[in-house]
Amino acid sequence: MTEAQFTSIEPRESAAVAASSSAVLFAFWRIRGSAETRFTPGDGTRLSFASKGTDTLKVLGLPPGFLVAGDKVKALYRGVQVFLGEVDAIVRNKNRGDDETETVTCAGPWSKMSRLVFRQYWMTAVESNGATTASFNYSSRLILNMARNGDWQSLNVALGEIADFGETPCGYQVGSVSVSTQQLPFDETRDITVADAIRRELRFFPKSIVRFDYSTTPPTLYIARQSGSTDASYVAAIPKSARQYEYDPHPITMVDLEIEATGTIDDVPYRSIYHDIAPSGTQPSATCSPNCL
Repeated sequence: MTEAQFTSIEPRESAAVAASSSAVLFAFWRIRGSAETRFTPGDGTRLSFASKGTDTLKVLGLPPGFLVAGDKVKALYRGVQVFLGEVDAIVRNKNRGDDETETVTCAGPWSKMSRLVFRQYWMTAVESNGATTASFNYSSRLILNMARNGDWQSLNVALGEIADFGETPCGYQVGSVSVSTQQLPFDETRDITVADAIRRELRFFPKSIVRFDYSTTPPTLYIARQSGSTDASYVAAIPKSARQYEYDPHPITMVDLEIEATGTIDDVPYRSIYHDIAPSGTQPSATCSPNCL
């Protein structure tokens, strides 16, 4: 099948839409440079959304070469754009004779965030023309929850810093970040991606939602808690032909922050270990449970 033959296929929902205004209609477009081409994907095409994960569109039944590296695909639902992603993987399927089709997976901005190494500004010495000056430079050494001047950051501010770093290279804009104004302990690490940094910050907030609003250009990133936003209703309203519910039989039941302190008594060094446990009143012995974080 040639590309012209493929793009001339009419979506099967067209007749139904003409008869019923409530019928569900998806429209798919290939974006190559400034040119946009509408197409109808094959049966089994699947659009998936994931919080703290990559939104994907898996398109089946494409003629070879219809989508190539660098192409983008947008999906519209009843005229509203609900997905925009770049070609991420291509699988060619060969059948008997000369029949060939391709299965192409397109990924949203989180895919790039999972590959982009997060960096923070650090004050470093720079030598130039025999003179040494101090200036801020990017480094993959990180101290999360610490501002550039060494002060504490709230969780919302720390998440905003991470999200802002990936904004331009990953192709999105930052919307609101409203998880918590709580100040978490300094967390030193290095060589982690933007996506890993966001997940690392949110590990104590399992009900938080990270999502993209694809109706804007570029897509808008939102990070929020269910109880404090409309994101839960947004996710529930996403059109679905099937739902999958996951149950975790081993939920986190308590959190134990182990704090190590050192000091001296009569010039003799010593080490102390303290536990900050939630829920309050929990005995330290209970933190040996596999359901304790």
